[in-house]
Amino acid sequence: MKNDFFSKLLLLLLISTMPCKSANSLPQSPPLTILVFAPHPDDDIIGCGGSIAKHVKNGNKISIIYMTSGTASHPLLAPNIIAKQRELEAHAAASTLQVSDL
Repeated sequence: MKNDFFSKLLLLLLISTMPCKSANSLPQSPPLTILVFAPHPDDDIIGCGGSIAKHVKNGNKISIIYMTSGTASHPLLAPNIIAKQRELEAHAAASTLQVSDL
């Protein structure tokens, strides 16, 4: 019984020290094109910013479409001011994530 235990332990040690294929040598799938729809600017980053970052890191192309400009988000500012501000914020956030197609 003791001998069986040591045989299994030796086998485990041998397997754990064997070289394995690196992730770089594995076949890579072609890049994906990911399309993100957001109701208005910032929803894309709040809702799936982590996924966007992961896809960028994996070499996938990201495109983000904003359905509205978010002009109704502030009752005291003029819609054109809000729209411009939201657009600037969206571009800054996308730039941080290395997304250029908005």
